[in-house]
Amino acid sequence: VLYDPADPAQVAKAHAITAAVLAQSIAEGGAVSGEHGIGVEKQAFLARLYGPAELEAQAAVYAVFNPLDR
Repeated sequence: VLYDPADPAQVAKAHAITAAVLAQSIAEGGAVSGEHGIGVEKQAFLARLYGPAELEAQAAVYAVFNPLDR
């Protein structure tokens, strides 16, 4: 979704559209990943797809490959 980041109304509308698309994807059995993986705007949706144990496992793998959290 393209928008002007200097325009708060456009930012809010773009984020709402993105959230609706992600929610629909999950509802249809899809995922929230894209060609570049999971960005900060998609992280909040991971808990809708995975349970606590799965999220903990993913965090453990992440820590192995990115121990300095960069």
